[in-house]
Amino acid sequence: MSKKLLQTLGLIGLGSVLGLGAWRWHGAHQQQTEEKVLSIVNWEHPKSLDPIAVNDVYSTKEVARVYEGLVTYNPYEEPTELIPNLATKLPTVSADGLVYTFELRDNVRFHDDACFAGGKGRLLLASDVVYSLKRLVDPQLTVLGNEFIRAKIKGLDAWGEQYVDTPADYDASVEGLEVLDGHTLRITLNQCDPQFLQVLAMPICSVVPREAVEHYGKDFANHPVGTGPFVLEEYDVENDRIIYRKNEAYTRTFPSIKNPAYQELAAAYTGKKLPLVDRLISYIFPSSSEAYWEQFELGELDAIKVTGAPQLLAALAPAQQLAPEVRAAGVQQFRSSGNTVYRFVINNQHPLFKENKKLRQAMSLAFDRKTFCERFFKDLAVPAHALIPLCCAGELGELVGKYTQYKPAQAAQLLAEAGYPGGKGLPFITLHVPDTPEHRAYGEFFKQNMADIGLIINIEVLPFQELTRLGTSGEGMLHWMGWAADYPDAKNFFDLLYGPYSGFLNESHYNNVEFNSLYETAAVLKDGPERTALYDKLCKNVAEEVPEIPVVLKQNVYLYQGWIKNFVKHPFGFTEVYYDVDPARKKTLLGKKKAQKK
Repeated sequence: MSKKLLQTLGLIGLGSVLGLGAWRWHGAHQQQTEEKVLSIVNWEHPKSLDPIAVNDVYSTKEVARVYEGLVTYNPYEEPTELIPNLATKLPTVSADGLVYTFELRDNVRFHDDACFAGGKGRLLLASDVVYSLKRLVDPQLTVLGNEFIRAKIKGLDAWGEQYVDTPADYDASVEGLEVLDGHTLRITLNQCDPQFLQVLAMPICSVVPREAVEHYGKDFANHPVGTGPFVLEEYDVENDRIIYRKNEAYTRTFPSIKNPAYQELAAAYTGKKLPLVDRLISYIFPSSSEAYWEQFELGELDAIKVTGAPQLLAALAPAQQLAPEVRAAGVQQFRSSGNTVYRFVINNQHPLFKENKKLRQAMSLAFDRKTFCERFFKDLAVPAHALIPLCCAGELGELVGKYTQYKPAQAAQLLAEAGYPGGKGLPFITLHVPDTPEHRAYGEFFKQNMADIGLIINIEVLPFQELTRLGTSGEGMLHWMGWAADYPDAKNFFDLLYGPYSGFLNESHYNNVEFNSLYETAAVLKDGPERTALYDKLCKNVAEEVPEIPVVLKQNVYLYQGWIKNFVKHPFGFTEVYYDVDPARKKTLLGKKKAQKK
């Protein structure tokens, strides 16, 4: 592992990514042509490679390459389908929904590492799962995301509360975590939780070995040791890339597929040993960089996500097709419905906003979502009229859109009723946005909309990691942030507004008594009419109170090279493990690219 990793992992902001120089990595993945190398891109450096210390999509991408949990998703099935991962099958669940019994695969080994005797990775055991879940509530650790597991497992929170001032005793038993034998685990919940398995599929619940945590201590975040399909080989900070090699001891195989759309793929790959490539390189640089498109066009990147950057939008023709010249180069596209809502997050605990619902409503009505969407996203997004994209239509839909239409005259009236006619007496409002040209443009558009009713917006830019810290701490007034769902249920969007989750999940610091009560009642119900009715009431509460300003619901569009096989993107799962590279087609298409450049 690169020594630079030890010095910089977790400390790198966007600023370091911008100094890309002359792209020293150009052509690096072709040094060993006999290897199948997958070259992809991440927009930010990970803040950590410890599963419990990450709370953003950029970090979890890297964590998921090395670590695994008990269950995962089959990305080729619709609707979403959970499948066993470290488990041999989905768990047996008791009739009351409280007891989950897992049988683990008996041939899973941790990566070879110096933390183990003789440097040889040992077999995964049920006790490793128990240890990893305990880490999520250890008060001596910095845990980002324990809201997802907190209060769920019987006795787990009480175990953690004993160790506020002393090191945790990981050998002490927890009533709800029982090791029945080396590869059998029983988990008992405090109450029924229909989303529990989906939570276990999240990267924060990945399994780590105790030996590695204790061997590396505070530096464990720099030394990932998992059971996943890839092993960290080098974190090359100077050239902004993370290099992984195939885990030769990996035993999972390509999943069976029932989806008719993928039957040809299923016939060719079902049962094949994973991963299908020998090496994976994750390049780190922002999507707004010119190199993002240029390196894909040259064939140096195998896949990219389309953003609102002009050079990327130019690759798309009308009617959601690829531009002819892009299609002629062998490029293909993959589209999926959006699970990400972008919004302006209001700090509801700030004195200006806390008791002034009409001010929040006025700001939302003054924002022109339709023009914003057309200007910056082409056909990649639609205006968001709710923070929860799964809200119902009909009468509820009308209420949800009550304060998300563009009605500047009504906004001005509400502003006057809020005590600030024409903005008189209203202090400057500071909007924080990510430090990219795209996001600065978003901020300027919002600033102009607000100026039309008399609000003065001061825009400040921040690196992404600092922006997330600002939202967690509640120090700001207003900031831009997207939310990609962690699991396929509307509850995950309600998580963002639940009062006790203020901070990591609830960046708006919204703490509404009615909302909290409805949320707690709905959280223990299985899908059905009763829960749907409660979800409707939650949507109505959010629509009326406007704790945040929804902006757009983004569609996911990816471009990938013609030599990549099995390409799919799943909103909740790590998919690169299934990709294959066709060396012959790659050689042919790269030859055409070079000929066209001459």
